[in-house]
Amino acid sequence: MVTMPGRNDPCGSGRKYKQCCLQAAGEIDIRWRRLREAEGELVPDLLRFALERWGEPYIDAAWSLFADGAVPLADAPGDREFDATFIPWFLFDFCAGSVKRRSRRRGWPDRPAAQEYLDERRSELPDLQTRYLEAALSRPLSFFVVTAVAPGRSVDLRDLLTGRICRVLERSASNTLEPSVLTLARVLSVDDVSIMLGAGAWVIPPAFHNPIITFRESFVRSDDLLDEQTARTLHVEVVRYYRDMVDQLMNPRMPTLVNTDGDPIAPTTVEFELHCTPREAFDRIAPLAYGYEDDDLLDGATVDHAGNVTAVTVPWAVAGNKMHRDWENTSLGTLEIDGKRLTVSVNSEPRARKIRGLVAKRLGGRAVFTRQQVESIEALLEKEKHRKCSRRREAGDEALQALPEVREMMRAQSARHWEVWLDERIPALGNLTPREAARTSAGRERLEALLAEFAWRAKTTPVEQRPNITALRATLRLDDPLLIDATTRKPSA
Repeated sequence: MVTMPGRNDPCGSGRKYKQCCLQAAGEIDIRWRRLREAEGELVPDLLRFALERWGEPYIDAAWSLFADGAVPLADAPGDREFDATFIPWFLFDFCAGSVKRRSRRRGWPDRPAAQEYLDERRSELPDLQTRYLEAALSRPLSFFVVTAVAPGRSVDLRDLLTGRICRVLERSASNTLEPSVLTLARVLSVDDVSIMLGAGAWVIPPAFHNPIITFRESFVRSDDLLDEQTARTLHVEVVRYYRDMVDQLMNPRMPTLVNTDGDPIAPTTVEFELHCTPREAFDRIAPLAYGYEDDDLLDGATVDHAGNVTAVTVPWAVAGNKMHRDWENTSLGTLEIDGKRLTVSVNSEPRARKIRGLVAKRLGGRAVFTRQQVESIEALLEKEKHRKCSRRREAGDEALQALPEVREMMRAQSARHWEVWLDERIPALGNLTPREAARTSAGRERLEALLAEFAWRAKTTPVEQRPNITALRATLRLDDPLLIDATTRKPSA
């Protein structure tokens, strides 16, 4: 966040802000207003020009391409992307070459409507309108990451496709955007004033930063950036990718859930009939609870009036973890003994097969398999959604988490996790470890994006579990001036 200086604060010149920079800012505001006025006059005229010259089928073809045929042109004005995003793209990017040959009509231009308009009317246009058109036609529609914001004033942006860095004057957007979020836009500059044109209606969260880098790398080598001329030719691909991201935001797909063994999650219950006492069954399966003492497990057991165990729960746990090296053990399921019944709950069918073998090995004929039942993830989530948690239980959970010793344990676990994370292979980093990724400019760019995503998500997690981004950056030497920073790389030739 950028803090604006007070009127009487000194500026770089040594004079008061109101006597120097404020006056300059006022002059820039005047130029910004004139630029926006030129835009307000040009865009409607450009639209009329295109419709009169090539007719409604031309804009229909453009809208169908932009919306992927999902919304008919008659309903397009009701789409929140139509005016702010589609119309500028239609005027400054769309041309006959964007449409499949069989869908084109004779006479449609091979250049954007704005270019046709400029070439035809250049001699009669005011100078500012000419420069506006030239600037808009030279800049690509692209994805930007917000690097800083001065609310009510400006937004600092970095183009993720070309690497261009700019500060745009934006009064409304600067009140809604925040650092690390992403936006679709075209940034044009006239003299020393930069503005956004055709900005997307949706703010894209930092989780899409690395996927956009992957999108860029589908057109250039991983250590290169696009030049602006090449980026302009990709306007259809950019629009489609943006619409795909919006679709993911509006219609989130359930991810493929896997357990720590990498098996698809499938809540499974396995039941056995016991032909022995509950205590005998406990003694034979208790070794499956790695890291637990028998006495501790029996403390929670149910006993009869004679002191005999009638019901007891045994966690199925093994040493270490394949995915998380900082874990001392891994819980694989739960075995519940209740009288003559043994019920095992696991979260995958491979684990169900494994525990059936272990029970057979340890109990033999004392445990007879009766049935196995698999519950769908959807059914489990639906059940959880309708499960009511009492206020007393919620208050108890909050009180437990507020205990100093619990908070300290959470901090220690989080610290161990992030220490191990530095040497784990991360898919978002191309299966490099963070330490390995920090050695290359391309890897550092992805690391920066990943850390920004962590910081964004941390806003909704307990303080004790939030990553120390500053410490991670220092360990990875991301601020070391001697190392090449991905954000300063030049576009490919």
